[in-house]
Amino acid sequence: MPRFTDIDLIMLDVDGTLINTPHHRELPPETAQVLARVMEKGIRVGLASGRNYGHMTAHMGGLGLNGPLVCNNGAAVVDGETVYFESTLDQPFLHYAYSLAQKIECLAEFSTMDKLFVYFAPGYKGHVFAAAEDGACLLTLDGSPEDFHKIVERPVEKITFAVDTPEKATRLRAALQEWNAACTTGRLSVTSSFWFAIEAMAEGVNKGEGLKIALEKLNILPERVMAIGDGDNDVEMLKAVGISFAMGNASAAAKAAALYEARGVTENGACAVLKKYILGEED
Repeated sequence: MPRFTDIDLIMLDVDGTLINTPHHRELPPETAQVLARVMEKGIRVGLASGRNYGHMTAHMGGLGLNGPLVCNNGAAVVDGETVYFESTLDQPFLHYAYSLAQKIECLAEFSTMDKLFVYFAPGYKGHVFAAAEDGACLLTLDGSPEDFHKIVERPVEKITFAVDTPEKATRLRAALQEWNAACTTGRLSVTSSFWFAIEAMAEGVNKGEGLKIALEKLNILPERVMAIGDGDNDVEMLKAVGISFAMGNASAAAKAAALYEARGVTENGACAVLKKYILGEED
């Protein structure tokens, strides 16, 4: 039975876990204070997110976290200024993804280590994720072949497709499955953070594998790690650690993968877990 007193590292998802994305884009006021007190106990705190490194540091850098960052669903693993791992998508898939977004009329975010290239296909009326936030890492594509050349020479780690109907989600998933079926190289890992957000990375890339890389570099045993998440893209991470919590608002797959369940994100369930089990406090 895992013990909460033996935790060396806590890994936290961001969207849907710390932040009520897409409804609210700010951390609850108490979160920074709770995380600081956890770190004062000598425990590392890191983040594992679908966001890229530039976006995570721009919006979460003020927390002063002392743990690793598993970025772009595991396509990049960074600790401080040290990059432990980076995986990128092949150029043929970048072209395919661009045309697929146009065909299905969805949003596509091409995520590098520090930039986010966003394409809004005509007809898309859904959530805009990071594209709703101003920042130096955000660049908008106009849909022209010339504009697309801004990204094809860059190492794209992940593509997030956002759809505005379940029918488009079904079509998109089918198209990505067809890509994998036709490929001998350049196959994809496909996951989801919300029903409307379908994410593609290189084959074998996920948060769990990214975390394993960080743990090996930091000489931390998996059984001494706690992870909290909410999405399908958190499943491998939740399975890879000794203590795992799925948020009350988590997907069915995330809840099945976790040992315990936290309150929902609207109740700041992640902080409630840390206060109770790490700081020894009751609400």
